Amino acid sequence: MIRYTRRWWMQASARAATGGAATALLAGVLGACSQPGEGQADSRPEAAPATVQFYFSGDQATGQLYVDLKEAFERKYPNYKLDLIHGENEIEKALALMAAGTPPDVYWNRVRWSQTLIRREGTLVDLLPLMKRDKITQDDFWPSAVNAYSYKGAFYGLPTSASSNAVYFNKNHFRQAGVPFPDELEKQGKWNWDSLLDAAKKLTRVDSATSEKRYGFNRPSGLVLSVQYMWQNGGKPFSDDRTQCLLNSKESVGGVQFITDLVLKHQVTPTVENPDKADFRTSLKVAMEQAGRYILPSIVPALQSGSLDAGMVVAPKGPKKDSTRGDDLAASILKSSKVQEAAWAYAKLWSSEEGQLIVLKSNRSYTARRSVARNQSILKQVLHPWENGEMYFTGLNRTEVFPVTPRFIDVTSIYAAEEKAAHAGQKTPQQAMDSACQQIAPLLKEPF
Repeated sequence: MIRYTRRWWMQASARAATGGAATALLAGVLGACSQPGEGQADSRPEAAPATVQFYFSGDQATGQLYVDLKEAFERKYPNYKLDLIHGENEIEKALALMAAGTPPDVYWNRVRWSQTLIRREGTLVDLLPLMKRDKITQDDFWPSAVNAYSYKGAFYGLPTSASSNAVYFNKNHFRQAGVPFPDELEKQGKWNWDSLLDAAKKLTRVDSATSEKRYGFNRPSGLVLSVQYMWQNGGKPFSDDRTQCLLNSKESVGGVQFITDLVLKHQVTPTVENPDKADFRTSLKVAMEQAGRYILPSIVPALQSGSLDAGMVVAPKGPKKDSTRGDDLAASILKSSKVQEAAWAYAKLWSSEEGQLIVLKSNRSYTARRSVARNQSILKQVLHPWENGEMYFTGLNRTEVFPVTPRFIDVTSIYAAEEKAAHAGQKTPQQAMDSACQQIAPLLKEPF
């Protein structure tokens, strides 16, 4: 669903086209960790005037990010133009454009949809030759991103941003309950499932001022979030070759059981129906939430009013592993593009230090590059005072690659329905995951 108006989109695009939107974004230090090839305009004969069609989906913050990148791209490469194509349904829209014979040149790729295009032979450009030519290596990108976009010796997406999964918390609630902040526990090596549950129990209470119930933690739901708890319990949702459903294994069910117990047994998180509309972002009735940096735009009003004093910490360790859930985004170039050199120039700009500063200032994602994540001169420009770059770095170093399957949209819908039944007490976690595997198993035999 588009969360911003058509009028906003037209106005923002017009601002970028006239070059007046984001010049001030690039102030500050930009040279400390440049990759080879950065900052050099494309002088090859191929750099004739060209227009790059770029397809993306997302909300207003995402839209503004690409308006700002458009301005930076067209300023750096005067012969090139960028057309922004916004769609609601990510991979479905991209496939529809391809089927209609009007594919984009660059696709905003992300892990959950990546394999659909990567495994269709002849669809995407292998970027390794271009990276070698321009002296760009994979070493500076998060390992999960390199793994996610590698297939049969090729590399199909230049990493551009990362979903910095963390636990955000309201310090006000912790102070009022006399509970240590989670980042303090992390520094002591004590931030794990047990300490999360202990804190959530103490934070779940009736607010004396409003007589409203507060909850300690917001219920994680959906396979791309819940998978973290399976990994941390020693399980995984599917086999490595993605042909077998392992959601109903003892280890995976144990991860689902932990979240289910938060809802039903311990009652420290809002219920499935959530009649009080309790959440962390707007109602301030929840003390902690697992999320990515995409949460920031929605908490701005609470931060400005002072009702939210925010903190953050890496996700807690599990009984067997400390893996975290991530979502590495990348620029993928379609082989059908007739302007591949210009498309590559856009991908490089987006992934460059200049582009990463724009990504970070969008308050939507985190940097795709380890060196930028270590560059204090950049982080000081973009992170809020309460954000902790070290926690982001730690979490992104722990991310695992989600094993995307065929029919992934249907797979995640099936999982969501069965997980909801478990969290509502209608089925045990084992029954729910048995049912999920029964429905998902046939889909894993289908092609991507």
